[in-house]
Amino acid sequence: MSILSDSTATRRGPNRPSPLFAGIQAMLRAWSQTRKREADIASLRALDDHTLKDIGLHRSEIASVVYGRGLDPSRRRRGPWRWIRLL
Repeated sequence: MSILSDSTATRRGPNRPSPLFAGIQAMLRAWSQTRKREADIASLRALDDHTLKDIGLHRSEIASVVYGRGLDPSRRRRGPWRWIRLL
């Protein structure tokens, strides 16, 4: 029995997880990222319009910013907020 375990460990490498474990890890990572994005969207939607305008966002752009598509460069506001990367 130990010969079988040693041979599978050698094929995968000593620090490489099994494909099943790697698949579960990937699913948990994706789930975690989705939950974080949902929380970020909820946080930004909770802000009033004046605050969103101060940081250079319109309410319709919230999801785009959270999902990494960002703002249209022609609409990007120049000023003290330009160095802040949203979420």
